[in-house]
Amino acid sequence: MDTRSIEIIINQISQSIIDLPTGEKWFQSLDYSDQKKVLTSLRQCVHQSHPMNHEIKYAILESGINTRSTPCVMILKGRVYSQLGKMCSLPAYEHYNVFKLLITLLSICDERRRKQCNGLCTHWWHQDLSIYKVCLFPQTARNPESSESENSTEFKCQPEG
Repeated sequence: MDTRSIEIIINQISQSIIDLPTGEKWFQSLDYSDQKKVLTSLRQCVHQSHPMNHEIKYAILESGINTRSTPCVMILKGRVYSQLGKMCSLPAYEHYNVFKLLITLLSICDERRRKQCNGLCTHWWHQDLSIYKVCLFPQTARNPESSESENSTEFKCQPEG
């Protein structure tokens, strides 16, 4: 999965172009390696959104994860940007909670940033990302000479039309 596809998907979830339950299902369908790539890209997106303390606290409540979970406790301790990197290094069983917290935080912060830009900035992620058609769940292709199905893992992000 390439970085640009991941960034587009993350931002589409953040802007509610892809609803959160579908985004969560997509994230959970990824293997460990791709989950790490998504968390790394998500960390960078959150970093660029410059989260404020009150937004972090609100994201913890809005994410629906236990406020005493490791990601929630971590993000409130020390410097946020340092904690974001540490959160992405948590064990695999924490990945889902990290994803939920960071995608919620990105949604909150990015909404503020888009309002500040007021449509005048040139950041691609503040533009209308609904024009990008992204395949979240690649179709399973059946090889007629094999009893096993082969999953296509190629994701293409191209403007529609």
